[in-house]
Amino acid sequence: MGNRHHHKKLRADVRARMARTGESYQRALARILDERSSPAPARGVDLVPIAYFGAPAALATFEIAGRLACLVVSSSHRPRPFPHDPLVALAMRGPRTVH
Repeated sequence: MGNRHHHKKLRADVRARMARTGESYQRALARILDERSSPAPARGVDLVPIAYFGAPAALATFEIAGRLACLVVSSSHRPRPFPHDPLVALAMRGPRTVH
């Protein structure tokens, strides 16, 4: 009977939460499983390589206050003028499938 000896750490965590919060076993188990299964929001910067009239650069995309923000990052050894709207440079690459 594998079920009696399975998830020992989970059961210990559930019992510790029960003692701490006074919840029932099922409610404490549901809350712990919910906390463990929900992924943390992605907080990072995606870099997309672009070429704006032949000048290599990278488009940095990130989220600020729930809105998309873009920033063109040029090469330090070959600075070139870039558009005020970086999405214009991205659109010039043509359609691209992202998986």
